[in-house]
Amino acid sequence: MGKGIYSFNFIFSVLFCIVMTNAGLSQITANFSGSPVAGCTPLVVQFADTSKGSPTSWNWDFGNSSTSTIQNPGTIYSLPGKYSVTLTISNGTNTNTIVKSNYITVYNKPTASFTLSSDTACVGNTVTFTDATVISIGGAAIATWLWDFGDGNTAAVTTTSINHTYTSPGNYPVSLIVTDIHGCTGSIIQKIVIVPMPTVAFTATTLFACIPPLNVTFTNTSASVGHTTYSWDFGDGNNSAAANPIHTYTAIGTYRVKLIVNQKGCIDSLIKQNYIIIQNMFANFIATPTVVCTGQPITFNTTSLPNPTTENWSFGDGETSNTANPSHTYTASGTYLVALTSVLASSNGSCSNTTTQQIVVNQTPVANFTANATTACSAPYSVNFSNTSVGGTNFVWNFGDGSPISSIQNPTHVYTTSGIFSVSLIAMNANGLCTDTIVKNNFISIFPPIASFIKSP
Repeated sequence: MGKGIYSFNFIFSVLFCIVMTNAGLSQITANFSGSPVAGCTPLVVQFADTSKGSPTSWNWDFGNSSTSTIQNPGTIYSLPGKYSVTLTISNGTNTNTIVKSNYITVYNKPTASFTLSSDTACVGNTVTFTDATVISIGGAAIATWLWDFGDGNTAAVTTTSINHTYTSPGNYPVSLIVTDIHGCTGSIIQKIVIVPMPTVAFTATTLFACIPPLNVTFTNTSASVGHTTYSWDFGDGNNSAAANPIHTYTAIGTYRVKLIVNQKGCIDSLIKQNYIIIQNMFANFIATPTVVCTGQPITFNTTSLPNPTTENWSFGDGETSNTANPSHTYTASGTYLVALTSVLASSNGSCSNTTTQQIVVNQTPVANFTANATTACSAPYSVNFSNTSVGGTNFVWNFGDGSPISSIQNPTHVYTTSGIFSVSLIAMNANGLCTDTIVKNNFISIFPPIASFIKSP
């Protein structure tokens, strides 16, 4: 009896140990790790099985609608969000499952974008680049902006806009790389066209007239690229936006012309001072005096308006001058017509005007005389004077003895005292303006004889 009981107990113990041993060998615990567990789309994650108990099969659910039965799989997360990952393992006898909630975090990438103050700019002009990046759901704030302007210059900044100036014309690719606070990046490339600055120039015909109206044709010879606008200022209050305008000036004056060339914000301008001239010449002069005697100079002073560039004088006696304010002497009597032609000249034309004045030139007489006798021994003594003057009509005699003057052409004068007398004659023309004087010193001599003798030895 006791022997049989012993045998049963032994067999039971052996079976219990076997069962317990097998039960220990079939126990499994699921676990895993992933790398990386956070990042930007598309995020590639590699998973590693770290389960306990030597499983023989694996069922993964990555939370992104993808599954796998590989022990150490990988998957790609293409959309932003938080993903829970589930791993179920089995060894054929037992199974075990682990769920890691919100285990994977996927950030949305920024969609890089930027604007330009102008997609076509001129050499030397400042261009402003402004970030226009779009942060979608699941994205984060931008931390840095890396600009490459395509001309060898780059800039890493922490502000949303930046200025840049190009020094050479060309087509430049401008790239922007934005990086958010999670390290996610976005990039974009845009082109900018840099053109030379416009060079303004123009000509015109006709530039000069004496009287209005004056029709002027302006020819625009400016150099520009692309769409260009023009702004003309004709200096008389009128303007035009035409490339090659025709303008009519209706008033006398001197006008400056200005042209502004605008090549999509690139501006150059040119002003030509005193470019259009409409100005007549009005000749005039003053002669001092206007009635003269032969041999007497006359001064001529121009009063022409505006100030002439050239003065041409004709004095009516065959003589001329181009001096502004000349002096002239006539050698023969007569009435002369003096003409002044004043010229206003420029490189584009000239205007002239002529005026005349009459000059009266009287003959200047030449005084002279003789006498029938010039010496006497005693007074009274009568002398007959003969007037030999040329060109005189009126005369004034001074006999030198204190007696009254005489206006007789050929007077006779009686000297009542002894002495030596100087005689003068003034010969005048009819109006008395032209005179000539002759003085004959010690001309008349009246002395009684002086007796003398020589004693003989």
